[in-house]
Amino acid sequence: YWKKRRPLPLFRTQFVASKPVQTALLVVSGLGAYRATINGQELSEATLEPTLTDYSQRIFYRAFQVPATQFIDSKMVLGMTMGSGWLDSRPLPGGMIPLHYLARGAVTATAQLYIAYQDGSKETLQANWQVTKGFVRDAEMYTGDTIDLGMQKAMEGWDTVQGFESNSVTWQPAIDYQ
Repeated sequence: YWKKRRPLPLFRTQFVASKPVQTALLVVSGLGAYRATINGQELSEATLEPTLTDYSQRIFYRAFQVPATQFIDSKMVLGMTMGSGWLDSRPLPGGMIPLHYLARGAVTATAQLYIAYQDGSKETLQANWQVTKGFVRDAEMYTGDTIDLGMQKAMEGWDTVQGFESNSVTWQPAIDYQ
């Protein structure tokens, strides 16, 4: 059980506004911990989002106000670096939380962008995720993170508008869970 797991995934999606944007609201969540960015800028300083919950009953989400200036030529890139967080955690032997109480499964990501355009119209965009193996080799809330710094440097810009088309990493469409 303590073997190194597969590299954790990076999720990214590009939202394209059809008209000049007045304001936007981004709603994100995931199973496992995530660090979300818009055009390479972190949305929050929190490190264990979403908070601990019984995933079979509810999943918390966060909403972020997105200024119109984040849209570069009508485009905005959302990136999510994933970790196990409260999902699939490995408590230390003799710890206070029995292993059978912790959820297990694959890390997942979800997002919606609500846009209010300057002409008064509104639109809701769903994330169309791309995924790849990330530079985070292992992330565990009790034992820490293992990061491939060489790969992290090679992937710089993966979560920006400029890097969305020019990144040398192979991205695949994410599996859509309904």
